[in-house]
Amino acid sequence: MSSATTQQSGDESSSEEEDMALLSLQPPAVFLECPGEPKLAFATWKKLFDNYLLAIGGDGFSAGRKRALLIHCLGTEGNRIYCTLPLETDDYDGSVKALETYFSPKLNVVAERYRFRQRAQAVGESTDHYVAALRELVKNCQFGAMEMKTGTPILGMDLVTALQLQIQGGQLIAQASKVCATLLQTKTPNTHKAKDCESPAMFGCAKNFIHKVKLRPEVKPVQQKLRRLPLSVRDAVSKELKNMEENGIIEKIDASEWVSPIVVTKRKNGDLRTCVDLREPNKAVIVDSHPLPLIEDILSELRGAVLFSTLDLKSAYHQLTLHEESRGLTAFITHEGLYQYCRVPYGLSSAPAAFQKMMTQILSGLNGVQCYLDDIIIYGSSEAEHEANLRAVLCRINDAGLKLNVDKCHIRQTTLSFLGQKIGPEGLLPDDSHVAAILNAPPPSDPATLRSFLGLSAWYSKFVPNYATVVEPMRALLRKDCAFHWNKTAQTAFDQVKQLIVQSTALVLFDPNKPTIVSTDASDYGIGAVLTQLDSSGEEQTVAFASRSLSDAERKYSIVEKEALACVWAAEKWRTWLWGRKFLLRTDHQALTTLLTTKGNNRAGLRIARWSARLLEFDYDVEYRSGSLNHVADCLSRLPLPETDTACAAEVESVAAILTDLNAVSEDDFRSECKNCPVLTKLRVQIQKGWPSRQSILESDLQPYFPMRHELSVMNECIIRGPHRLLVPESLQKRLIVIAHETHQGIVRTKQRLRELYWWPKMDLQIETFIKNCSTCKQNDKTSVTHDAPLQPVPLPAFAWEKVSVDIIGPFETAPSDCRFAISLVDYFSKWPEVAFASRVDTATIIQFLTAVFSREGNPKTLISDNGPQFLSTEFAVFLKEHGIQHLRSSVYYPRANGEVERFNRCVKTAYRRHPFKENPGSHF
Repeated sequence: MSSATTQQSGDESSSEEEDMALLSLQPPAVFLECPGEPKLAFATWKKLFDNYLLAIGGDGFSAGRKRALLIHCLGTEGNRIYCTLPLETDDYDGSVKALETYFSPKLNVVAERYRFRQRAQAVGESTDHYVAALRELVKNCQFGAMEMKTGTPILGMDLVTALQLQIQGGQLIAQASKVCATLLQTKTPNTHKAKDCESPAMFGCAKNFIHKVKLRPEVKPVQQKLRRLPLSVRDAVSKELKNMEENGIIEKIDASEWVSPIVVTKRKNGDLRTCVDLREPNKAVIVDSHPLPLIEDILSELRGAVLFSTLDLKSAYHQLTLHEESRGLTAFITHEGLYQYCRVPYGLSSAPAAFQKMMTQILSGLNGVQCYLDDIIIYGSSEAEHEANLRAVLCRINDAGLKLNVDKCHIRQTTLSFLGQKIGPEGLLPDDSHVAAILNAPPPSDPATLRSFLGLSAWYSKFVPNYATVVEPMRALLRKDCAFHWNKTAQTAFDQVKQLIVQSTALVLFDPNKPTIVSTDASDYGIGAVLTQLDSSGEEQTVAFASRSLSDAERKYSIVEKEALACVWAAEKWRTWLWGRKFLLRTDHQALTTLLTTKGNNRAGLRIARWSARLLEFDYDVEYRSGSLNHVADCLSRLPLPETDTACAAEVESVAAILTDLNAVSEDDFRSECKNCPVLTKLRVQIQKGWPSRQSILESDLQPYFPMRHELSVMNECIIRGPHRLLVPESLQKRLIVIAHETHQGIVRTKQRLRELYWWPKMDLQIETFIKNCSTCKQNDKTSVTHDAPLQPVPLPAFAWEKVSVDIIGPFETAPSDCRFAISLVDYFSKWPEVAFASRVDTATIIQFLTAVFSREGNPKTLISDNGPQFLSTEFAVFLKEHGIQHLRSSVYYPRANGEVERFNRCVKTAYRRHPFKENPGSHF
């Protein structure tokens, strides 16, 4: 008994020592400790883990214990990713399956066979090593035992089709695959010529979407002439047209009601861009009211995201089919003939809204994606979330039939540029390319270049709280009462604003869950505001800055009204963020803490009371803070941006497709027309060559310029008279007159507006002719005098009683009842009058009077009367027809047309006034 016990005790001790030895085995290296790519493929690491599990006796472990060991060996980042994975079963096998699905790319047999067939023996590689590599590659090829090789290995575009990939510029996009990010950035040497393949698949085409343009019926079609292209670009344009026709973008036609000219420009890479000038057709287009998203709304949705991807559609508008009934509107003429678009062209005013509407429908229901026209951004708060969102978007785009431009796609970025702003973990910053343009800009040499620089830098003024202070010396040079002279002060401000934009601090994205503060202030000529939010530590983080100048009327407000105006303006400007949530309204005017609340309704003036009523839709508390502590808003108000809103209740400005005013003349249009104008072309040559001594030697179209030849000069292909007046090509002269006369201010004012900047021969005469024929000016001209038409004498009849005229006089108020009305008749030849008095003047009475006269004098050939109802009745017409008398009626409301009898009526009225009815009531007239 004792020996057995001792032996059993020894066996247990040996077993425990063996278990301790097994447990002391080191597990495989951690699979993924930090964010990034794992050092080993998951399948390889899994084999190491299985060996470790077998070595320590893991076969006998429970499923929960094996799962715990697996999670422990994954590492910190691997454990974080595991927690985000959807598990079919919460055990060891379910965990392994989820990890394999996530970390192992989907096997593509075609790709594996391609790698196997392309594997060649390297120089110096042994046969054994080469065979081992082939055996490793053939494992995933799934070759059947009796499978035969048919045809040649698929390469180039065929390989891309088999792999279900899209190719552009030698790069690949994988559809609905986790490795799409890697493929996007991987060059494939065997497909570098894919872009030269002539295939209709080079352009995508949206499925189930067709754009039909709505037209204004009152606008008539316009057929414009062909604009001749330089010989140096015709071959390139012909090649581009052929490529677009083969890809179904355009098609040839024989005729169209609308014809627009072609415009050729150069891209940044030197290639030609073929466009169509659709400004005339755009006048007939009814633009869809579908709104474009606001940049603020898009950016606010990115809060909390750590990974971003941007996708750009290739030739975006050309992927949307144009309705057959709308294609004639896009017809354009070239040296190759007449074409029309089958897809939506660039420059069509209805294209942006229609394309945005299509993209909104395609991407609807997806999480973590925002779209602005053809720019798509995908985001996620974790790598797994980002990959899931990206996969869903790529699948949706592929299903819709759209194609991407890989050169402009950026995948799995922590920081990227989107819509002119740099987005990163720290928030928003100015775009690097724009900052470089500002940093490398030379000092302005004239007001135009200074305005251009201020326009670019002002876009990023929201990143610099004291921007208005810095640029004030430069802005002062643009005032009308100040001559442009680039001085040392302006140069200092110029250098300083560059550095401030480069060194600007990041703005945080608006978070609706954080406390919000709006700080406002006002000065004598401006108002300013800053929107901030409190972080978890209680510190204020800036979301946006804003300021504006006061109008002349607003500058007359009292200081309390200006401060109240700043509060109302700031709340309504940021209404998208503030409405529906409580915020703190901070001001440095203590009286507003009462006046802008319900406590001060009885003490506020009418203007502040109205503004307070406008703030009732917001939920806010008013807080007073001294101006010395309200630095940012105080600075913005004292030196605001030059733009002034037309109304305090202006909504937040929306970012939409910028459409050029159809009536405005841009600088590019002016230069192009000057270059294409034959008269100005000859004039430029003449100026550079020199003028002759006599005007008669010149060609007829250049002779009007001879008297001012010493004032003309050439600058950048434009001709200038004197210091600044531009010579206008003939094609733009009427257009400029229309713009100058848009407010219908008359001949003198229109001439003044044009003379300030422009000149051309006979300009004054053209302005006068145009305004004299302006229908609006004619209708509203109070100085115009209406001249009567020349009198036309009535032809004298050939004999007496051939033509007579009849009329009715009365009523006479003071005459006896049987003499209230008079019926008069005059013969045109003899001037013989007839008159009778009656108590009433109906058709029967007039017929009785005429019957008595005609029985004595005979029937006339023609009787003239006015348009009284007695003379228009059927009974009177029958009477005249029975007597064979022609009836003529005078013009309506124009008694002078029956002047013969009207003159006699005056004599009858004079006699009536002189008759003594009151002295002798019984006497007859």
